[in-house]
Amino acid sequence: MNGAVSAAACHGAADAAGERRAAERRAAERRAAERRAAERRAAERELYEQRLAEYEYRLKHVVLPAMRGCLKPPRERATDGSVVQVAALERLYRVFERC
Repeated sequence: MNGAVSAAACHGAADAAGERRAAERRAAERRAAERRAAERRAAERELYEQRLAEYEYRLKHVVLPAMRGCLKPPRERATDGSVVQVAALERLYRVFERC
């Protein structure tokens, strides 16, 4: 009877050790998955910031200069009085500097 109890105790201890190792393995896998997810988020954030910088550059150096050309009146209209300048940019700066 004593031998049977100790054999069961051994199996119980072995099962407990196996369960502990399995739990440690699951925890390690979970940490690795969290680390990979954090790395993926960092890479996505970096890609987003890079694309945003490219977008801002294109907007500033391509789109706005092209629009500026479209918003200017033709030279004939600018000189014949069809288009009147209502404010000068320099004067606007002076007005808003006081605010």
